[in-house]
Parts: sequence; C-alpha cells; structure tokens
Amino acid sequence: MVPQFGRAANTSDSTDQPALHDRACALAQKPKVLVIDELTLGLAPVVVNDILPVVQQIASSGVAVLLVEQHVHAALTIADRCVILQQGRIVFTGTATEVRNTPDVIANSYFGTSLTPEEAPDP
Repeated sequence: MVPQFGRAANTSDSTDQPALHDRACALAQKPKVLVIDELTLGLAPVVVNDILPVVQQIASSGVAVLLVEQHVHAALTIADRCVILQQGRIVFTGTATEVRNTPDVIANSYFGTSLTPEEAPDP
C-alpha cells in the first residue's frame, strides 16, 4: 500500500492528526517521486502556509514532486512547471512564471475556454 500524502482529512477539523500522520508517513519512506493530490484540501490556511515551504524543500532535496492542486495560486508559489488540464485534456504547459505572468491562462482554464496559439505564451 502506498502512503497518501495529499489525502484529505475525514473530519471537518482542518488540523486532523490522522491526515497529518499520513503525510508524515509518506515522507518517512524517503520516496524518489512524491505525488500529492489536493494538498490543501481540508487544511487550515495557517497549515497550508507552513506545509508549502516543506514541499518545496522536499523538491529541492531531489525528490520529484507532482502536485495536483485546485488552488492554483498556492501551487504556483512553489512550482517550477505547470500543466493545466481542462476536461482531461492539456490546455497549457509551461513554467510557473509563465502562468503567473499570463493571468488569462488560469482564467481561461477555469471558465472553459482554451487558449488559441496566439494567446499562449511562447515556450
């Protein structure tokens, strides 16, 4: 069984100890790749602010991190690259900086429009 670092808490308590324990157990395994699904789901903002730098440190240590996150702006604070999916299809791929500098990329993905080649930032 693979520990699930990004698993949501089963209670409304945003500092749910079992959920935090699951995350710690995943890291104790010293993974080469860490897939985190909805890291911020069920966590209080103060916990999110504390945990994002930890994820960045993990990535800096050589662990490949794939973060799936609906809170795009939070993810972009620590991401190197960004892939945006819309209905299961890739509508954008590029650096996190490109996404931060092109707000229409995020808006278009949320509102259901795809970027035309003219709108997409140069790779």
